[in-house]
Parts: sequence; structure tokens; C-alpha cells
Amino acid sequence: MKILVTAGGTSEKIDDVRHITNHSTGRLGKEIAEQFAQLPGTEVLYLCGIHAVRPKMENIQIIPVTSVRHLERTVKKILTTETIEAVIHSMAVSDYQVAALVDTDQWIHSLSTQLVNQENVAEIEKIIAKNSTQHTAASVTAEKKISSKTENLTLFLEQSPKVISKIKKWQPETHLFGFKLLVGVTTAELKKVAFTLLQKNQCDFVFANDLETITQDTHPGILIDKAGNTYPCTTKKEIAATIVAQFLHVKEGS
Repeated sequence: MKILVTAGGTSEKIDDVRHITNHSTGRLGKEIAEQFAQLPGTEVLYLCGIHAVRPKMENIQIIPVTSVRHLERTVKKILTTETIEAVIHSMAVSDYQVAALVDTDQWIHSLSTQLVNQENVAEIEKIIAKNSTQHTAASVTAEKKISSKTENLTLFLEQSPKVISKIKKWQPETHLFGFKLLVGVTTAELKKVAFTLLQKNQCDFVFANDLETITQDTHPGILIDKAGNTYPCTTKKEIAATIVAQFLHVKEGS
């Protein structure tokens, strides 16, 4: 039996030394991978961000990934070539990726010269849109390291692909566990948003949690299934145990 666990955070390249990332450590994903690896005859594929913590068990294969595009390619290859019993997608995936990088002063000058004597609002909007598209269509940067002499830089960002939305398309029979992190919301809102994510992406379960309640020792959250049943958890170890238990329950019933 093979299980796929994603953990940590993605990293979007600006240049060879600068990246956009997040502070996800991968500790929850590591705990989940280790508990699945204790099941007899189980191999775990652990896709993790470059800075994520990594489990050390013989039956856990470490597969480092960087950007969202890299994650997408890797998950697609695995799910279209191997049978994966469950995908636990706990990775903190960037919502945006870098499309282009420009010298702000040069860009403003270029844009302003085109807007001189323009009074038609529609025409102004068209010029701005075209100018932005020209930059975002370009490569992120031809430089390995951006010169620190440039006083102002503008990053153009575009939405990253939603990897979770494609998992069931690549392998419909896998059991999909999604994750949703919110900040400063009520329990009712947490459940509502998580259930919406579950339905939208054909998840079998979604684990929802609030960043403001997570500490070094506790990790409160709720696992929700397709029937709307909820399973509260208070620590990373308990979250992992609940996910493994619910997977075994649905697997036995299928």
C-alpha cells in the first residue's frame, strides 16, 4: 500500500538567491507520514518543501519539491503512474507565483509616456493592461542575482495552479485529505469553509484549523468528512492518529 503525504511550504523563485515562501515547518506532515509508515506493508511518499522537517524511516521516501509548478508535475506523475491509496495534502501551497520582475522606475516611465494626453478612461485601462501583460509574459529575470543597486522593484504575481483540484482527476479512487488554515475565525466559520473546500475539490476529508490557536505544544482543529461529521483534535499526534484511523475506516468500508 502506498500513501502520498505533502508537507512544508512551496518556494517561488525571484532569482537564484531570493524566493517567496512561508513559515510552514512540515511538522504536522512529518507526524502523519510517520504514523502511516507504522502500518504493516505501507510505503509513504513524502513530498516536502526544501526547508521542511523530514522523517527518518526506511519505508518513507523523501521527494523534495520547490515551486507549485514543481509540486504539480511531481504529484501528477505519481498519481498517473502508481496506485496511491490516500493523498494527505498538508503542504502550505503558495496562492501566487512570480510572473515577472521589473525596475519600477523604468516601468512607470514607460507607462507614463504612453498615457500622456490620454483622456479616455477605457483607453487608459487598455494601455495599463497591455503594459502589464507585456511584462508578465516575460521571463521572471535573466539575472542569477538581482543587482542591489536597483532602488525599486515591482513583482508581478499570478495565481498558482490549484493542485488539490486536480488530484481526483488524476486518480479518482484515491482517498483525498485536504487542509484549510484560517486566521481568527469562529468554529462555525471554520467548519463552513472546510466543508466548501471538501465539496469543491472532491475531498473525502478536510482538516481545518486556525493559526491563532496553534502553539508549540498544541494544534487544535477539526477533521470533517463528506457526511459533515466532525472529529476534533488538539495535538499534531492526535491529528495524525485521527487521519490514519478514518482512512482505515473508509478503506475497510469500500
